[in-house]
Amino acid sequence: MCESVVFLDEKGQLTEVMPDVARIDVVKNKVICLGLLGEREEFEGVQIIEANLMEHKIVLGRL
Repeated sequence: MCESVVFLDEKGQLTEVMPDVARIDVVKNKVICLGLLGEREEFEGVQIIEANLMEHKIVLGRL
């Protein structure tokens, strides 16, 4: 499978916030992550700072 793991970078510390993400939508200052089974997580005041598709890793950072 090609799902990714989403992490939040807070002052250089990466914290996993959602595994098995199949889709990411960006709406203004909000990132919406959708999982394979319909799970949904919304993160406000963040931006995508890294999208490493070879490692299936997405990193979000605070604005």
